[in-house]
Amino acid sequence: MRISDDGRRVATNIRVGSSVQGMLWELGSGVTPLTAQGGSVTSLSHDGESATIRENGSYSVLEIATGVKTPIAAADSIGGVSNDRRSVVGAMSLTNPEATVWIDGAPLALGFLPGETYSYRVDISRTGNTILGSGTHWDRIFVWKQSTGMIEIDRGDNLAIYGVALSADGSAVAGYGVSNTSYGLAFRWTESGGRQLIAEKLAITASGVNKDGSAIVGVGHKSLTEPWVQVPYFWNATKGYTSLPDYLASNGVDTKGATLVADLNWDSIKISADGTTIVGRAVKNGLSRVYRIRRAGGWQNAL
Repeated sequence: MRISDDGRRVATNIRVGSSVQGMLWELGSGVTPLTAQGGSVTSLSHDGESATIRENGSYSVLEIATGVKTPIAAADSIGGVSNDRRSVVGAMSLTNPEATVWIDGAPLALGFLPGETYSYRVDISRTGNTILGSGTHWDRIFVWKQSTGMIEIDRGDNLAIYGVALSADGSAVAGYGVSNTSYGLAFRWTESGGRQLIAEKLAITASGVNKDGSAIVGVGHKSLTEPWVQVPYFWNATKGYTSLPDYLASNGVDTKGATLVADLNWDSIKISADGTTIVGRAVKNGLSRVYRIRRAGGWQNAL
């Protein structure tokens, strides 16, 4: 699931019969297909004007307004596109999968972390100048910039760290770590400040980040006194950690009978770059739905 910077567009995959299909939900316009049945959407550009899709085993960049598809040659996977569609991030294999950025259609391999022989893409900034990637087992992560090359994010005492989202401006990474004593130490990383835990003992995962890393969403514990209850949360540098169900209840938001899903999947909850909109998954009458919560618009069933 992906959300545009202004929160007006959401791209996700839904089940249609026995297969899936990539769909776009747009405020005021409803739902339109991005792929044929059996295809899938793998990312949405920050401005919401382009998507990367997979159909019949091949990847391409879709210009949503015109429907024009630009194939990406030799791609094993694709997971992000810059606003100008000149930079596309994914992976390609000569011998092993290697994180790659296609710039104006030409592939540039990003390399491997020391001692590893696999690398994968995770996310890309709006300009395409910064890329978040991972190593062989996804438990080591790096930021790649055109100006500096690959920078590994220090794991510290963690057995593993997972990078899940890159801020729109490329300055911040949201992710989580796993240690001998704790699972899911959500963090924010910046090049200047390093890796910092957010809401320690409360936030388990971090799956979405706003434009500059000042707001993060994910799954965590309802409270320190109810650690067995997992809920979607949002965090910002000013107000700290807030359980999303508690926030909705205290502000009188009607969820129309739906229950928010606290799914540890990386794509379970996202926040727009401008920080005004959160999208996630909910269940109503046994059926999964995508919801959208906007600061000045309340609850909406998007798909």
